[in-house]
Amino acid sequence: EECDSILRPHLPLPLLSVLYPGPGREEEARSCLNQTAYTQPALFALEYALAQLWQTWGVKPSAVMGHSVGEYVAACVAGVFSLEDGLRLIAERARLMQALPPGGTMAAVFADQGRVGTMIKPYGDRIVIAALNGPENTVISGVNEDIQAVLKRCEAVGIEIRPLKVSHAFHSPLMDPMLDAFSAFAQSIHYETAHIDIISNITGKKVGKTDFLNGSYWRSHIRQPVHFEESVKSLFREGYRIFLEIGPRPTLIGMGMQFITDPEVTWLPSLHDQQGEWQRMLTSVAAIHVQGAQINWRNLDSDWPRQKIILPTYPFQRKRFWQGGIMAPCPESNKIAPEKWREWLYEFDWEPKAQDGFDSRNFIPEPQEIAETVIPQLQPLISQHGIKAYDDQFRPQLDTLCSAYILQALERLGWNFSREKRIKVSQLKSTFEILDVHQRLLQRM
Repeated sequence: EECDSILRPHLPLPLLSVLYPGPGREEEARSCLNQTAYTQPALFALEYALAQLWQTWGVKPSAVMGHSVGEYVAACVAGVFSLEDGLRLIAERARLMQALPPGGTMAAVFADQGRVGTMIKPYGDRIVIAALNGPENTVISGVNEDIQAVLKRCEAVGIEIRPLKVSHAFHSPLMDPMLDAFSAFAQSIHYETAHIDIISNITGKKVGKTDFLNGSYWRSHIRQPVHFEESVKSLFREGYRIFLEIGPRPTLIGMGMQFITDPEVTWLPSLHDQQGEWQRMLTSVAAIHVQGAQINWRNLDSDWPRQKIILPTYPFQRKRFWQGGIMAPCPESNKIAPEKWREWLYEFDWEPKAQDGFDSRNFIPEPQEIAETVIPQLQPLISQHGIKAYDDQFRPQLDTLCSAYILQALERLGWNFSREKRIKVSQLKSTFEILDVHQRLLQRM
């Protein structure tokens, strides 16, 4: 909502109306999101909101990096510029790019930089490398007709390709007409020193915290290729082992896992288009918590009302829920000797035990002891509520309720009784394995 409010003077339509269209406006909203004038601010708003949400949950970054538009969000999170200035900057970038003539496109070529560079060299500035996403994941950008020619040549030699759904040829010379205007606007932004490390798309290296303090960096950022692979490797060399992607789907961590295969690295998405939003977020919260992060559980749970409930006053009735059934056969080489695995499987079996200094046979006090303790505490309540004839009416009713409860419990244990039939306490005790300390309860019946 805050991003939507800031962007209203800079977009023809409110951002929230594009992200969450009303009935009958879904097609219009979809068309807007396919235009870079809306795509870039929408990505910025979503990623910034996710970053703030993670931080309220106690997950704060030690370093940040982005991929193209994502680097603007990374810089904002690092404190390089304010949210207002960041949104103004990305909105102007998007507006100027939207005004450029169509005719450009982009594609991912699954081959190394050297081989792709050789294939596009005959086209000069009409095709350039726009991103280096992995050892064999190179993105090219340029004039549509020339890109199509290169893609056909790739297919002919067995190189996998993937055309990208974009409105313009980003990070290519086709962006040149908007560079001067954007650079002038970027110079008007107020910049601050970053308070955490930032990895630059331009170099793939950790940059000085003051290198963002001019518009020339962001001008170069538009034209230079995104060094994503080197950026991730820089973070890995710095000792980072938890990578949390802030975005609508796990695109970047999918690429990172292709060239960082260390088992100690944890890759976590914020959202996933094939999973429920909360399911995915909470799964990542759990994974980060397991890695030792201090989660702010109060903030995480603050949007849902909670209240205490009264638990049942009767004893829990024990029932086994141990996993049973037939297990899949295990290869002989992986089998464990019975005497070994029996040491691993155990269960608790609780039994009453008297407190230190008490004889278990006298653990339940005598009725007279109970009366001496309870009756003085009941007298104020009897007087306050006008309960008369306690001994004649109130106590017999309590005895009746207790007897009914005990009979019900015995019936659940399998005792079929009738009112006329008499049975000895010793027989009940033996049949249902009643502990000695509870025998006095049966005698009261």
